[in-house]
Amino acid sequence: MQTPNSGPLKSTETTLEIVEAIREHGALGVTETATILDIPKSTASDHLRTLRKHGYLITEDGKYRLGLRFLELGDHARNDHGFFKTAKPEVDQLARNTGELVHLSVKENGAGVIIYEAEGERAVSLDTFVGRRVPMHCTALGQVMLANMSRERVAEIIAEKGLPAVTEETITDEERFFRHLETVREDGYATIRGERVPELGSIAVPVKKNGTVFGAVSVCCPMSRASDERFEAELPKRVLEAANRITLDLKYS
Repeated sequence: MQTPNSGPLKSTETTLEIVEAIREHGALGVTETATILDIPKSTASDHLRTLRKHGYLITEDGKYRLGLRFLELGDHARNDHGFFKTAKPEVDQLARNTGELVHLSVKENGAGVIIYEAEGERAVSLDTFVGRRVPMHCTALGQVMLANMSRERVAEIIAEKGLPAVTEETITDEERFFRHLETVREDGYATIRGERVPELGSIAVPVKKNGTVFGAVSVCCPMSRASDERFEAELPKRVLEAANRITLDLKYS
């Protein structure tokens, strides 16, 4: 009988750890991979060659790097997500109307995952990209999704992820954070000012399907061009309208 950490299960775990190591460190050789994962070189070599055989890795200068097969799978996963196909036109239009950077995200395993972004003519450059997992406690996208979860589920996520300070503006006190989520729930949208990136503001609105929050749409902009009127009225109105149209489209899709 297989134990939880032996046989095929352990082999699969090792394969996934190798993929994650290459994602984090960049191209790796056999020795580097074995050192990072603390496994025999022969084991590392076997896994690397198998991943290369199936197109998940490529070799350059004796090192292995991620292959575009992952891009193919990611694109398929996103396109298979009805949420993306329905929301994309509205996200593009919102970026054009505001001139800012717009994100579309879903929640997965206690994190927010960006599945699409559109850039308006004045879009700020950020460290975000499609597939990027962002913390939920210090992003408008994450906060608006957390605000629509049960207190018990949010507490579980906090217990696992914590409320680490990313900037001086990040809310790190649990009770204060829960009070903030209550405000977000009442308002119907989340706003942050410098909680993840200094001097950057963001507004997010949840998207629902059959009454359940499916994801969120957000607009990001530098606080230098976010007057009180724009940040507290104009942008929330535009994001709310876009999210409501997506929710309506999902209802009949």
